[in-house]
Amino acid sequence: MSKSWVDPEAALQFITKNGEIAYLIYQSRDTVTAELEEDGDKLNIKLKTATKVSNLVEQHVYKLKVDTDTEVIEVLINGNSTPIDIVSGS
Repeated sequence: MSKSWVDPEAALQFITKNGEIAYLIYQSRDTVTAELEEDGDKLNIKLKTATKVSNLVEQHVYKLKVDTDTEVIEVLINGNSTPIDIVSGS
């Protein structure tokens, strides 16, 4: 993945490569943990955040191998469905 693909202004981005590998990039000042949950043809990506002392924005990058049966990907941050700012790929 090229850093030129990442928009420093977008908090949540989803980038695919060749339709098989995907990267979810979440830019945040918080500490972030991730959990995946499959529900039929839907993939839930659950991100949980915890406030930390630093004010620096960090990129949290998650590499995913997306199953061809996956029709829907939903990102939930602290349980709230969150729209992806940018979706791109090659």
